[in-house]
Amino acid sequence: HLLFYIFLPVLIFESAFSLEIHLFRRVVGPSLLLAGPGLAVGTLLVALVTKALYPDWSWMSLLVFGSIMSATDPVAVVALLKELGASKAVATLIEGESLLNDGTAIVVFSLLAPAMQTGSLGMNAGEVIGKSFQLIFAGIAAGLLVGYITVLTLRNLFNQPVLEVSVTIAAAYFTFYLAESHFGASGVLALVTLGLLVGWNRACITPRTEMIMHETWQLLVHVANLLVFVILGIVIVNLINDDNLEGKDFGYVCILYVVINAVRFVIVFGLLPFINCFPQKLDVRNAVLVAFGGLRGAVGVVLALVIANDQPLRRAHPRLGSVVAFHVAGMVVGTLCVNGVLTGPLVAVLRLNAVPLRRRRQMQKAVAAMRDR
Repeated sequence: HLLFYIFLPVLIFESAFSLEIHLFRRVVGPSLLLAGPGLAVGTLLVALVTKALYPDWSWMSLLVFGSIMSATDPVAVVALLKELGASKAVATLIEGESLLNDGTAIVVFSLLAPAMQTGSLGMNAGEVIGKSFQLIFAGIAAGLLVGYITVLTLRNLFNQPVLEVSVTIAAAYFTFYLAESHFGASGVLALVTLGLLVGWNRACITPRTEMIMHETWQLLVHVANLLVFVILGIVIVNLINDDNLEGKDFGYVCILYVVINAVRFVIVFGLLPFINCFPQKLDVRNAVLVAFGGLRGAVGVVLALVIANDQPLRRAHPRLGSVVAFHVAGMVVGTLCVNGVLTGPLVAVLRLNAVPLRRRRQMQKAVAAMRDR
């Protein structure tokens, strides 16, 4: 699981740290709904459809595949929405849901992936619940512990960019290692907690250093994404050359792309009445955008690479890891090239970047007042 330890601390911490906390507080309820019940429903629906395509797969394998496919990574969409001037609250909802979604998906992955080889979980219901609680709450505890130490350290540093950036990088990697290796917990949830805690206390970062820190983390994420996709490309080429894929797999990619998007719309609109119970409402137009903007990305790729390179699994099921990696790659490429490209035109068609009437009137009054002077 070396891929976990190299890439996930960078990808997860940066997403949590860069969230606008005051906006995230307004959308945390809807984000939890989409990342909790939403991911559970999505995992099950994808598993059911995949069972029809690959009837020889065990239910453990199907559920792991469903959880990987449900992990969203809408970095490109969020950046585009900010550029187009769409609602910041909706962009934060998409980003926050993705962050919590990744945490939930990896908890499901951690629980079920060891059972893919045998097809049996090997635990009763009580043990599953206990393990789930350990993964979640011990992970949060690890994040709080290291986060508190990190904030105290940063408060005692002033105008030392190299040290301040180094502290956050060391904290991210140490948190993941501590949670995974010593707490028996989810390193991703620990990183989410760490990132949110440091982001909430960003006043402890020297103002001059804060911009340098954000740019450094953005560079690290860019490099991590680049390496992940290069590794995936190499793996897919090797899989094709090794004849681990069949002709039907290429057709099933298109079917699964349609299914993944349909499931995403079912989840968002199925939960829409519950989402609108929270103060931050979501109208139909923005719900379409949230559903369409659920891209797949680097986190799902890392999980797929772990499955593809699991040697005991490959000996027991020679094609399983190869097919999982191939389909995850197909979903990432499909959502980036189709959903990512069409998000801009969709925002324009739905008029989500239009200036609200109330704000236009305020601007007109301000211009009129300036002219009167």
